[in-house]
Formats: sequence, C-alpha cells, structure tokens
Amino acid sequence: MADLFTAMVGDEVDEEVGDEAPTNPEDEDAAVQVTSMYLTRLLFLLFAEDSGVIEQDLFYRFVLEHTTSENLGSQLGALFEVLNTPEAQRRRVPDSMARFPYINGAIFAETMPTQFFTPEMRDALLNACRFRWTNISPALFGSMFQLVKSKEARRDDGEHYTSEKNILKTIGPLFLDELRAEADRLIAAKSTPVAKLRAFRDSLADMVFCETFIARGIQTRANCDLAA
Repeated sequence: MADLFTAMVGDEVDEEVGDEAPTNPEDEDAAVQVTSMYLTRLLFLLFAEDSGVIEQDLFYRFVLEHTTSENLGSQLGALFEVLNTPEAQRRRVPDSMARFPYINGAIFAETMPTQFFTPEMRDALLNACRFRWTNISPALFGSMFQLVKSKEARRDDGEHYTSEKNILKTIGPLFLDELRAEADRLIAAKSTPVAKLRAFRDSLADMVFCETFIARGIQTRANCDLAA
C-alpha cells in the first residue's frame, strides 16, 4: 500500500507528519489528500472482504478477473459508485459489481478523479488483496490518521480519533459488559433453547446509542448508531 501511495502521488511528495504536519488544512498537498482518501476506500474493501462485511475475496476477484492496468482506474471509479448506491436503486449494474453490497456512511459518496494505473501499480494492489487484513487491528488506521495530520489541522476540520482502549473504558460499563455477560450466560447454559439465543441476538438490532459531544466548545451534536 505504501508503494501504491508513492506511485499515485509521485516520488517528489514530501508531506511532513506528526508535529511537523501542516497546521492549516489549506496548506496540505491536494494530491496527498485525494490519494489518502482513495487508498482509504481500497483499505476498507480489503478489510471488508476479510472480515465478512462483503463476500470473501470478492474485491480480489474483481480486480484479478475484471480489470487490466489500463482500465483499473475507471473500473474502480464505477465500483465506488455502485457501493454508494442502495441495491434497490441500481440499474444495469454489471455482473462483476452486482454482488457488492451498498455501503452507507458516505465513504464512497464523493466523486473522485479517475486514477490511472501502471501494471506494477495493479500488481501492488493485487498483492495487498492477497494479504489477510484481519491480522491487522483496525486501530492501526486510527494511529496512522493521528500521525499524518497535526492536532491543529484535525481540530480545524472537526476530526478526532479515539483509541479502542478509551472507547471500551466508556461503553464497557455503560452497556457492553452487561450484554457480554448475558451472552456468555446464555451460551454457557446447556438448557438455553435456540429460540432464546435468537431473541437475544435480534434484541441487539433494536438498540440505539447516542453519542453527544461538543465541537470547539460552542456546538453540540449527537451521533446515533444502531448496535447491530
């Protein structure tokens, strides 16, 4: 992925990181921003097919069987559009893309410039597809996110990353510990009927949790997510 990033941005890129990163978002290299978002989408797909979000090796087979170095960029652009479209709203989607599910959260919402790939760049992506990304903790990407932008730039953009450890300190006592204890009790009890296990599983989908936070000390917003 690092080789792919360098190939897309160019060898002349010299973006500082951490405390040396640009303080103002306007000072950040536009090519670096676009490429970072592009690779974030690819990383999502690599994680998704290894973690069960999408069918195993679905993205790998798409790149391997339905692209060449000459059309990979346009094919990925079309796939991004499909991923941003609910299944019921899709029209005449090629078979090579039809099995990809709709991905909410706006990660694929923005239209991005078409990227052009060399054979070596396509090989780098295929090599990344062959790696088992479930061996890497998703928290790694939060750490990377912290490094590539300064605190000032992230604050100005309203961006913040909270580590998994600190998240669990909050949601564990609030509800997660109790839910895990109930799940462990139901699973451990040999007399627990399957219907009761299914009822517990289904109850998780009905739970809604709201996170309220203050941005820049003057605005209060709330994010609500389904537990499922």
